[in-house]
Amino acid sequence: MGDIFEGYEELSITKLASYVASGAMIFGGVVPYIPQYREIKRKEDSEGFSLYVCLALLIANTLRILFWFGKHFETPLLLQSILMNITMLVMIKLCISVKNKNQIIKAKERVFTDLDIKFFWQWTDFQSYLDFILLFGAVGAVITYLFVDVLIFVEMVGLLAVLTEAMLGVPQLLHNFRNQSTDGMSITMVAMWTMGDTFKTCYFIAREAPVQFGICGALQVMVKEFDYNNDGLNDALKFELCFFAKIPINSVRLLLFFNYELRERNKLAMETMAALQYTIPTNVQRISIVGDLRLDQKILLHNQGIHDIYNYSTDINDFTLFELLTENARRKFAIQIANDKLTWERGFSVEKETVVQTEIFYSEEMIHYRPGLWEELKWTWIQYFAIFFLFASIGKYIIKIIFVKGYVRSYVIPPWKEK
Repeated sequence: MGDIFEGYEELSITKLASYVASGAMIFGGVVPYIPQYREIKRKEDSEGFSLYVCLALLIANTLRILFWFGKHFETPLLLQSILMNITMLVMIKLCISVKNKNQIIKAKERVFTDLDIKFFWQWTDFQSYLDFILLFGAVGAVITYLFVDVLIFVEMVGLLAVLTEAMLGVPQLLHNFRNQSTDGMSITMVAMWTMGDTFKTCYFIAREAPVQFGICGALQVMVKEFDYNNDGLNDALKFELCFFAKIPINSVRLLLFFNYELRERNKLAMETMAALQYTIPTNVQRISIVGDLRLDQKILLHNQGIHDIYNYSTDINDFTLFELLTENARRKFAIQIANDKLTWERGFSVEKETVVQTEIFYSEEMIHYRPGLWEELKWTWIQYFAIFFLFASIGKYIIKIIFVKGYVRSYVIPPWKEK
């Protein structure tokens, strides 16, 4: 009799834990956006929050819903996707409402039906965002209906969904980088992102969810800039790539793309890249790379205008690695990683995360440029004055000798006539 009650108690606790986990999975995804919603509502300012985060999650969760029709997974994950889409639409509505309310001079209206790619996801009315998502979902539904029996298509839909969700932090990172500020972004939201990813990874493994969902939680990139001396300027870029690997990592190749700018005295703006490649002679679990970001300058900068001939984006899918490196090497201005060092920790286990950690320091360096006329006069006038004084003194002495010694005849002509 005691065994029966013991089994019933164990079953009840297991079910209760399952229900709690499922509820947390359904509603936990939207919780991080509550503090961000309140922050925008309180300050009446949405500039600190990137709407592209909403785009990433709307695309990811719409694809996940479509994936469910090709490969059924747990209902809590499906409900989470539906609730997340609703939440993102609420966030968009709030941000658009606040932006329109704060306009002093009414800007030109931009709507989805303009079909202007320059203003994609920068529309001025909520209906445009809703129309786009409905159109995306409808087109995706038709394509899924046609290819639902094609296994590779279904798996690709699921993979695209989780990869899009895994990169949801990138739009916010770029937004903060362009603004050079995190003002208006809720730190609580970012902290909850991290806790949510940890919980989702454990949930996916415990429930044996499709492998695509495990990738979403297990593959994460952390990127941050640091101001070590507290002077208001960033001193280093640090990022970590964490993932689970089935085989040891014996080589590393990093392609780092930067938006490089000089703003004082000489102006330079370019999008450029730096490449790092290492071969490791043993199995490792953790790799650490450090180096200095340096400007590779082959000609002098001029003092007028802005150097922006290299300020364009390169689609890496259109070029081979050799072509990318060759094009970058031919540039008159580029960047490189100097004084780079590589360390690693020996050993490998499929049960532990493989970590690639990189820290790039923004070191001070000498910029070579051709100064303008006024700048030359500003710094060299004392030299010119000294040379002028020397030649004037020598000339005066020579003229005195010539006329006193009588080497040249001279006549005195008075300016008046004698009477």
